[in-house]
Parts: sequence; structure tokens; C-alpha cells
Amino acid sequence: MAELRPQEGETLERTIEGESADNQEMKTEEKTAGEPGGTASSSPSPSPKEGKSVLKTTLKGTPFYMLSNIVPKATTVFTAPIFTRILSTADYGLSSLFTTFTSVYSIIMGLSLQSAVTLSFFEKNKTPEETRENVRKNISTSMTVILLWSVFTWLIVLIIAPWMEKQLEYPRWTIFASCIMSLFTALFAFRLNVWRNTHQALPYFTYNLAKNVAISIFAVIVIVVMRWGIVGKIWATVLVTVLFTGYMIYGLIKEYNIKFEVDYKVLKESLKISLPLLPNSLSNWITGLFDRFLMAGMQGLSAAGIYSVAYLLGQSINYMDTGFDQSWTPFVYKVFSRDEPHLDKKIVSYYKYYEIIINWLALLVGLMGTELITIFASAKYHSGGRIIPIITLSYIFCGGYKILITPVMYEKKTFIIPIITFTGAAINVISNLLLIPKYGGVGAAFSTLFAYFFMLIAMSLVSFRTRPMPWGIRFFVPMFLCTIFSLTQFYIGFNIWIRLLILFLFIPLCISPLVLVSYERKELMVILNKIIKGIKEKKKIKRIFSDIIEEEGL
Repeated sequence: MAELRPQEGETLERTIEGESADNQEMKTEEKTAGEPGGTASSSPSPSPKEGKSVLKTTLKGTPFYMLSNIVPKATTVFTAPIFTRILSTADYGLSSLFTTFTSVYSIIMGLSLQSAVTLSFFEKNKTPEETRENVRKNISTSMTVILLWSVFTWLIVLIIAPWMEKQLEYPRWTIFASCIMSLFTALFAFRLNVWRNTHQALPYFTYNLAKNVAISIFAVIVIVVMRWGIVGKIWATVLVTVLFTGYMIYGLIKEYNIKFEVDYKVLKESLKISLPLLPNSLSNWITGLFDRFLMAGMQGLSAAGIYSVAYLLGQSINYMDTGFDQSWTPFVYKVFSRDEPHLDKKIVSYYKYYEIIINWLALLVGLMGTELITIFASAKYHSGGRIIPIITLSYIFCGGYKILITPVMYEKKTFIIPIITFTGAAINVISNLLLIPKYGGVGAAFSTLFAYFFMLIAMSLVSFRTRPMPWGIRFFVPMFLCTIFSLTQFYIGFNIWIRLLILFLFIPLCISPLVLVSYERKELMVILNKIIKGIKEKKKIKRIFSDIIEEEGL
């Protein structure tokens, strides 16, 4: 079959909302080998006049998604100087357990059904009306199933509550608070899902900003003014979350005319996609959060609190990376849906530059970890600063894993994903059990590093075979350099001038001729020449990059 190419000047300029029914009915006829006169239909070619460039929309939305992930943790970090001086390390340990339990319970309650909803936005050869109805059915069915499922899971939690209170020093009132918050979080995931897949980054960000600012204000009031301690902080979080998410869920129900009913055909297809991802989500939770439970059980709530504060700072790079991924994934799905493999090279090229930047930021956080924890936490938490380079490195591996999982998800090869993540989780748990008793937080940090490193390598092997893309060895170069510098900082420690020199040289090393292959060097020079030309012509920076994107065909 002849390869279909877009016409000159054509761009990826259709969003879900911008596609017209007329374009959906357009077909491209071509003769197939061995079948003279035969026809084959392909995805319709988009018109340059329709909608906005998907890449432009992605770039505009990415800062909002990044901020949406940064804001919750930023408010936590900036209120830390207040709370760490009032709350004990044991209080922080309890707060960390509340966050951890709520996270895992939200995963179990949500059944990963939002993944099926995401894919329903990008089915091929569907009109906008058909797509919207498909999304409505998916959300209606998923929300109904979650409400029914929550009743059963609450009964299970009531049974295990006494054990958790005895073994983990986790009070029953906190368990009940987690149950309430988890249900609203699981349902609200669909509202966030719709915003993200219809490129509505601004309301996504506005909601997160308003909710987290409200939580911080209430927390300060109940802790500093009313002196309710950690109890007030947790219930303030639950109350604000219920009010904000409840209102937004109501808006989603009205917008999509959600009816609480189950379409069994939709449910069957949704579960086929989502259930294999549930072990994946749980395994990711074990890898990223289970160490808090083990630290509390083996070292006590105080040690868990110190570890959690250091982990919070080290994990900060993940909030930016997750924001990028939330904007990047719909863009990649949209490109894949065009069935034009030559665009895969463009995807790799765009990601390569982002990868260098995010690795540099991770190195910045890791190398300056001791200074950061001194600024944001009181002296009783400073001992955790040593593990920050290890945590940032772990989430660099995690970021690479998330990028490589996207083609596997799109091709619906989800059965392999839980195998990788479950193995990674097993590595994490076994390492934690062996290392925490002897090394404490350092052992927990390295356990996370081992798990994410395995998941990155395993997903690389699967992703490269599922949808071969021109990643090449250069995909791993920034991560390799970051690994060398981060581990050296942990074991030896650089003085401040050496650390600044490393940060200065990192980006030139990543884009050196030794790393970039021939076509990438040419591509980089072309982009630089276009930027220089635009500056000489006194164009605005925004216009320069807009022109480059249009010429690239995305």
C-alpha cells in the first residue's frame, strides 16, 4: 500500500472539538497490491484552516499542567516552615500515612477506568458527535460502577481498620477520612480527564490552584489559630476536597448529560483496558509510596516524617514531569491516530529537548538538596537531606518510563504493563525489607531507585518492539550523566563551585556532536538559524516558535 503523506503546509490542526463531520466522511482512495481498482480508506487529512495546531495547544497547556502538579506540593513546601515548627515529626508521619492510604484507596476505588475514557476520545473514524456520545457512555458507566464498588470496598476497610490502628498507629478516624476523600477523588478523575483530553488546561489549573490555596489557608487556621493540630489539618483537607470536587463533578454531569446507568458492552470494553492497568497503578503506588508504611512500621512515625519531608523535596521534579506528561500524552495519541509513521521522528525530536531540560532541573534539585531542606524545614528534618539526589534520580527514571509507556498504551498492549510494574514493586518491597532495618531512609531511597531503574529498562525493551520509534541510545544519555553526577554527590559530595560547574556543563554535554546523530545536528542548526532570523526581523519570540511549529508539520 502506498504511504500516505500530508500535503505541503498541512498541520495537525484538529482537536476533538474542531473536527467536522464533513472531514470525517472524506476518504482517500488508493490501489492495493494484487487488487487492481481496489479501494482502502484512511484517516481523513486535516485542513490547515480547522481548529488550532495540536502541538501549539500542547505547548500552551503544558505550563498549566505542570503548575497544577507543582501547586499542591508547592503549598506544602511553603507552609512547611510553619508546620514543621508546630507539628511533631510523628504528626508529619501520620500526615504522610494519610496521604499514602488515600492514594492507594483512590486507585482501588477508581479501577483505572479513566484510562478507557481517555482512549474513547481518540478512536479513529468517528465524528465529533459519535465521539462525544462514546465519551458520555464511558463516563456514565464508569461512575456508576465506582459508586457500587465503593460500598463493597468500604466494608473491607471497616474489617481491616482495627489491624491498621494497632500495627501502623493509624487511628480509625483517619481511615474514615481517607474513605470519604478517596471516593470523591476517584469520581473527580473523570472531570480532570475531560479537561485534559479536550485541551482545557486553564480550568484544570484554576481548580487545582483554588483548591490547594483553600486547603493551605484552612490548615493554617486550624493549626496555628485554633490549635487543632494534625487532626484539624487532615479534616480541613477532606472538607475542602469534598466541597470543590463535588461541585465540579456536578458540572460534569450537567455538561455531558451523565446518567447513572451501566452499558454492559461499554463496561466490557472498558474493563478489558482498565483491569490490566489496576495492578500497574497499585504497583506504582507500592514503588512510590509504600516505603512510608514500612518506615513507620520499622523505624517509627518520627523517622517516617523526616523521610517524607526529604522525599517531598526530591520528588518535586516529578510534579513538573507529570504535568508535561498530562499535556504530552493526548498530543502523541492524536499524532498516532493519523497513521503517519514518519511523524514519529518529530515526536522523538521534540521530546529530546524537553528531556535535557528536565534532567538538568533534576540535577539542580539533587545537587542543591542540602541547601533546600535547610531553607524549607526546621533543623530536626535536616538529616534527610542526604537522600534527595537519590530521590530525584529515581524520578528521572520514572519520567522516562512514563514516556515509553505511551505507545504501548495506544496500541492497547496493556497486558504487559502490570507484569513490569509488579516486578518493579516486588523489587522495591524486597529491597525495603532488607535495607530499611539497617540503613533507614537511605535504604528506602535506594529501593525506589532500584525499582524505577528496572521499570525503565524493561519498558524500553517492550516499547521499542511495540512501536519502533527512533529513540536510539541518545535517549539514555541525559539520564546516564544525571546518574553519574547524582551518585557521586551522594557518596562523596561536591563543594558548591564544583556543583555549579556541573550544572553549567550538563546541557552542552547533552547536545554535543558526540551525542546527537547527523540529522539531529542539522535539525538543531536549522532551528537555531530560524530563531536568529526571526530575531533579526524583530519578530516576537512567540511568533518565531509558532512559525517553526507550522513548518515542522505538527
